Amino acid sequence: MANGQIREVLAVAKPVLHELRDRRENSPHIRFELASAWIAAALQFEAYPPSCTRKLEIDGKSQEVFLQFFIEHAKLLNESQGKKILGMNEMMVFDYLIWNTDRHYTNCLVKDDKVIPIDHGNSFNNEEGQTLKFLVADMESELLDGSIPLSMKDNIISLSNPESELGRLLRKKLSGF
Repeated sequence: MANGQIREVLAVAKPVLHELRDRRENSPHIRFELASAWIAAALQFEAYPPSCTRKLEIDGKSQEVFLQFFIEHAKLLNESQGKKILGMNEMMVFDYLIWNTDRHYTNCLVKDDKVIPIDHGNSFNNEEGQTLKFLVADMESELLDGSIPLSMKDNIISLSNPESELGRLLRKKLSGF
């Protein structure tokens, strides 16, 4: 609310609970969307659209949903061929950190020649399946040789230190996963 006025905002909503046969259960994909949003915020990864969870009234029932800010006038990445797109290196580092193996042109938007990554529900995968795993420990050589964009470097180092305030906060938020 700015100056006492309410502003309408468009968002993409994904229900936290989903129907599975005859029961409802938490969607692991939404947990991973939320964890991705927390990590993006901790890294100050500005390309990640603002996201949160909220209770909304849907079909007469109160439901918890994951909301991600809707990016108006954005295009799919493949519609921007031949243009220089800013933020691709940061997105690749972010995807590496969260084990996002599902990055493709339909879950990557472009607006004003800047990349906007969306759809992180299939992140945190490894050989054992849907397990939350955050990769920082093996990045020392990349942090030292300049492969990691400077805008993310200090925050990645801080996240990797369990004694840092940022590292403790993130681990606390992710402890329920």
